[in-house]
Amino acid sequence: MWINKLIYLALLLYAGILALLYTNVQSLYAFIILLCFGGLQAVMVQYLKRRVSVNLSVQSPSVNKNEPIKVSISINNQAVMPVSCAKIIVSYENCYEHLKQYQTFNISSNSRSTNTINFTLASVHSGTIRVGIKKVMVYDFLRLFHRNYKNPDHVTIKVFPEVCMMESEVSPVNNDLLDSEVFSKTKSGDDPSEVFDIREYKEGDKIHRIHWKLSSKRDVFMVKEYSLPVACSVGILVSLAAPETMEDKLAYYDALLSTAASISYQLTSYEQNHYIAWYDEKKQNYVNIPINDLDQLYSAMNELLEAEVKKGPNTVLQIHHEIETANHVGKLYYIGAALSDAETKQMETLYENIQMEVVNVIPNNSTIADRAETAMENFSYQLVQVANYKESIEALQL
Repeated sequence: MWINKLIYLALLLYAGILALLYTNVQSLYAFIILLCFGGLQAVMVQYLKRRVSVNLSVQSPSVNKNEPIKVSISINNQAVMPVSCAKIIVSYENCYEHLKQYQTFNISSNSRSTNTINFTLASVHSGTIRVGIKKVMVYDFLRLFHRNYKNPDHVTIKVFPEVCMMESEVSPVNNDLLDSEVFSKTKSGDDPSEVFDIREYKEGDKIHRIHWKLSSKRDVFMVKEYSLPVACSVGILVSLAAPETMEDKLAYYDALLSTAASISYQLTSYEQNHYIAWYDEKKQNYVNIPINDLDQLYSAMNELLEAEVKKGPNTVLQIHHEIETANHVGKLYYIGAALSDAETKQMETLYENIQMEVVNVIPNNSTIADRAETAMENFSYQLVQVANYKESIEALQL
């Protein structure tokens, strides 16, 4: 680019000197032609800038760790002349760390047409990958001039954590004493607040369940089946507050998210209804998602990956307790960084009547106080080490 400019300036200077030294018209014409040619290129690149747009797209909005992320860059040229070169600087980052990396692409496009180039990324860490266009530079034919403009277009890709198969069995928690506004889609029950199905009368059906109006229309007795409440007697509370001393935060969130996903998967495998809850710092909102099957687990993890990490003190325990007081959860899994003595005392005070399973995610070289001996009878403490979190998760006792 700079070489072309230097050559052009050298030719223009040379033609100007000739026009001054010699009185012939040809030298003056040569200088004027060169000068107008440069002006024409400047006008042309300004015109192209207004007629060119660039867009990003991804083949899949969600992938697994280390799976290729296929990104497409499309340049749409609505001008009557082709774009010989457009330089596009693409940025990408994991939203848990906000450390941007850049790639530069050169792309051309014929007049009134669209051209697309593809490139592939891969993430070794889970989280939300944000791919955006930092800058677009449109050049003239000889690349003497260019015009910059910022393009706000961006795409996000969810990179899902690994689910580790756990050896531990899940002990059932009684749901009978818990109220719920969520009902089973596959089983009927005795809750008259919602009708599960209407079918023909069978011997043994209760008379008060007969749907008299519908029975009179069909000339056959029809009975109502009531719904079965699906209570979430087990909760998974995820703390998104990373320790300030944590050097590799991406590895930490890998272990944290994988722990939450693996425990939820194990509970779902044993048909244990539960919920996953966390505090979203970005939305300033407490989120609670009931999980009864693998599709709901996928949706919950998809939303969890969108949450912004918590900065400052860990307040999720207090927030959870204030909001969930009315929901008589029987067992709660707390997943997060190691708690201080004050936070541990607060947790034991808030949840003294609940069976607590505390899973602390810690670096391998970290040492925390052993709380097993001093813990209350209904509290259990387990560790997941970041560097070998897969083995730690597989050994967890549920």
